[in-house]
Amino acid sequence: MPRPILYLNAQGLTLYRAGPTGLRAAARFSADDAGHAAFRHHLDGETDASPCLVLADLAEEDFQEITVPRLSAPERRTVIARRLERTFPATPYATVLSRAPIPGGRRREERLLLAALTAPRLLAPWLDALANAGRPVAGLHSAAQLAAPLAARLGLHRLDACLLLTFQDGHLRQTYLVRGSLRLSRLSPLTVPAAQASDPNAVFQAAHREAERLARYLHSQGLWQPKEGVPLAACLIAPGTTQAPENPSAKPLHEDVPHPTLLVQLRWLDPALALPCPNGSTPTADLPAALPTLLARHPPAAQFAPPLLRRRYRLWQAGRLLPRLGALTLLLCLSIGLWQWHRAAMLEREGQQLARQAAAAEERYRTGLAALPPSPTDRDTLRAVVGRYQALERQSPSFEPLLHALGRALAAAPEIELTRLEWSREVQTGDGGDTPPRQTDAAGTLRAELHGALRPAGDPSPRAAMAAFTAFTRRLAEATGTPPTVLQAPYDLSPGATLRSGSHGESAAPAFALSLEVSAP
Repeated sequence: MPRPILYLNAQGLTLYRAGPTGLRAAARFSADDAGHAAFRHHLDGETDASPCLVLADLAEEDFQEITVPRLSAPERRTVIARRLERTFPATPYATVLSRAPIPGGRRREERLLLAALTAPRLLAPWLDALANAGRPVAGLHSAAQLAAPLAARLGLHRLDACLLLTFQDGHLRQTYLVRGSLRLSRLSPLTVPAAQASDPNAVFQAAHREAERLARYLHSQGLWQPKEGVPLAACLIAPGTTQAPENPSAKPLHEDVPHPTLLVQLRWLDPALALPCPNGSTPTADLPAALPTLLARHPPAAQFAPPLLRRRYRLWQAGRLLPRLGALTLLLCLSIGLWQWHRAAMLEREGQQLARQAAAAEERYRTGLAALPPSPTDRDTLRAVVGRYQALERQSPSFEPLLHALGRALAAAPEIELTRLEWSREVQTGDGGDTPPRQTDAAGTLRAELHGALRPAGDPSPRAAMAAFTAFTRRLAEATGTPPTVLQAPYDLSPGATLRSGSHGESAAPAFALSLEVSAP
C-alpha cells in the first residue's frame, strides 16, 4: 500500500492517500499561519501513524556540479559531507543526486551533482508539525527528481539532451536531462496575460520563450553544445486545455547558429497512470496528481532529509523489524526442535530394533549351544586356550618378506629352477618357560631351505653355471640382507677334485641346495 504523500508547493500543502483508483487528494492546507494550524489539528485527529513521504516543488533549490577524485567509501562520504556543508551552508536539506565517472585523464575522478532545498523556512512549519505529532518522515524529495522517470515514460531518456517543461499553477518547471539523467532544474513563474491564461497558444508561446532562455544559458555555461540539424528537444506538459495549440516551427538560438536549435512539442499526461497521451487528448486531471503517483511508483534513491529528521523513521523500521525477527527466530527454534524430536524418535526406533536383534541373536546362540555335545572342559578354560592361541598367532613372524625377497632374486635369475622349498620358524621366549611369549620378548628366526637346479640357456659349461649360481646367491643376499649358506654346490670345486655335479649324472642339470636364516621382524 502506498504511503501518504505530502505535496508541498508555494500555494500550500496537499495530502494524498491511496484510493480505489490511485492516489487522491485527501486534504489541502494553505501556506500561511491558518494553514499550518489546520495541518497540526488534522494530524492530532489522525489515528494512522504510518511514515509519510514529503514532495517539495519549490523554486528555492540549487544544483551544483563538482568533481572529486575516486576515493574509498569512508573517505568519499567525508569529502562529500564537507563539500555539501561548504556549498550549501544555510540549509540542512542537501544531497548528492547523481554520480558519473569522468573518462580519460591521469587521475580517476567522478562528477557529482549536488542539490539542496535552499529555503528551510518554507519546510520548517510542516516538518515541525509532523515531528510534534510523532509521524515518521520516510523521505524528503524534490519534484526535480521525478523528471527522470517522467522522461522515461515519455520516451525522452534515449535522447542525448532534452528539456522537460511542466506547467501548473502559473509556474513552469524546466528540467534539463542528459541521457535521462538530471543535470539542472528550475521553477519560475510563467508570464501570461490574464486575458490569455486559458489560451493554449499563449501558454505554449510563453513556455517556448522560457525554453529559449534556458537553452542560451546552457549553451553559455558549456552544458549543451548545439549540433547542426539536430535541435534540442523540449517536451511541454500543460494539462488543463482541451485542444492542442499550433506548434511553431523550430527557430535558431541566435544569429551565430543559423540552423534550428530548439523544437518544443506539447504532450498531455494522464496523472492516474503517469502515461503520456496523444496530442489533442483531453487530460483527466491536473499535473500535481501525477507527481505523487510517480513518487509512489518510482521513489528516488537520493533524498534530502537529514539523519536527524529520519531518526523516528529508523525507530519505526526497527519496531516493525523486531517482531518479524522474533517470529522468524521462533519459527527457526520450532524447526530445530521438530528436527531434534524427529531425530530422537529415529534413534529410539533404531535402538529398539538393535535390542530386538540382539535378543534374537542371543536366543539363536543359546539354541545352538544347547544342540552341541557336552564339552570336556568348561568355557573359561576354552576361552583361555583360544586367547593363548591368538596371542601366539599375533606374535608369530611372517614369511612374506622372505618369500618376496626370494621372488625378486628368482625373477632376476632365469637360469635358476626352484625344485623344493622348506621353511620353518622358531620363537624364542624371554624366560624360556612354557608360558606364551609376550610381544615385547619375542625374538624369532625364519629358516628356509632351497633346492634347485641350474639350466643355463646359453653356455652350458660348468664355469658359466657356477657364475650364474654365484650371481643368484649374491642377489639373494642383497634381497634378504643375510648371505645364504651353501649346503650343496652345483659342482665340486674342492682342490684336486674332478669338476662334476653333486648327485646327478652327466646329462642331468646341476643341482644345488641353500639355507637361509633371517631374523623375524
